[in-house]
Amino acid sequence: MIKAVIFDVGGVLHTNEMKFVYQDIISTLGLTKGLFDSSYNKLIEPFAKGEISEEKFWNLFTKATHATKTLPEESLFRREFVRRYKVNQDVIDLVKILKGKGYKLAVLSNTIKPHVEVNKKMGIYDYFPILILSNEVGLIKPDPRIYRLTLNRLRVEPSEAIFIDDKKEFVKAAENAGLEGIVFRNAQQLKKDLSVYGVGLDN
Repeated sequence: MIKAVIFDVGGVLHTNEMKFVYQDIISTLGLTKGLFDSSYNKLIEPFAKGEISEEKFWNLFTKATHATKTLPEESLFRREFVRRYKVNQDVIDLVKILKGKGYKLAVLSNTIKPHVEVNKKMGIYDYFPILILSNEVGLIKPDPRIYRLTLNRLRVEPSEAIFIDDKKEFVKAAENAGLEGIVFRNAQQLKKDLSVYGVGLDN
């Protein structure tokens, strides 16, 4: 029987607009996409694990890319992220119903400190007693340890939990760890898929 429902954040609880964040970084610093990709992919993991600060990230990134343009005062991780941010209210409404029905709820998210700050300000975490944020726990999906940590915090067995993410590879990793998994597309599909596992959302 399902006792806990675990949610990813970007692309599920709010829209994922990272492509605009990336475009803003590229245009602001005058980079090619290839140069951006190679340097970003090397540095984002330690930042997402909380191993380096945002200041350190940008210091290493601008050196690696030989960026000639100056970083703006406002964080390039925040600027477009905030401007494009849109809460998926229909999903939040389902979260409220789950909470009301007594399901244990958790967030499991690969994230970075500036985005955590925005999400907190927007109240996106308010419905979740347990937050497993990569930058705070030092682990990132699809590492099986981050799924086990979430289950331990929830105090449930793998078979008693469902993990919801918009990325198939992270859902697959959850299933490999023994959880049930749902690849998120929209709230209507999510409601239907949850019902397959006996999680009713009708009031």
